Amino acid sequence: MANWWEKYQRIPFKEKGRDESGADCWGLAYLIYKNEKGIDVPDYLWAYEDTHETEKISAHIKAERSSSRWLEITDPKPFDLVLMQESAAGMVGIHVGLVIRQGFMIHIRRKKGVVIQPLNAFEWKNRIMGFVRYVG
Repeated sequence: MANWWEKYQRIPFKEKGRDESGADCWGLAYLIYKNEKGIDVPDYLWAYEDTHETEKISAHIKAERSSSRWLEITDPKPFDLVLMQESAAGMVGIHVGLVIRQGFMIHIRRKKGVVIQPLNAFEWKNRIMGFVRYVG
């Protein structure tokens, strides 16, 4: 039996993408919540022009993180969000992934597309800012 997340591995990176034809990091989380959990989280398409607007995106993620829809957690389970500090081309922002099973996450990268990685992968282990669970 295939794992539920395998069907997302072919999705390419696409600015402001929110479907199978392409997604950015929030778009992938948005799509997974919609398809796998039947949950419509905000799409934030109005919040930024492209993913290089790291300050705007970070501000919206921080606001959403502190809303009553999300609960900060320390023991992540499948479908919890992974919030990571991202630094690229001199810009610092927040990157979002989603726990798929204990110790592993799915996320999307501009040049690589969707990737599955351990939470303790060298690239991310010191940049994980926390985990949040959707509680509506």
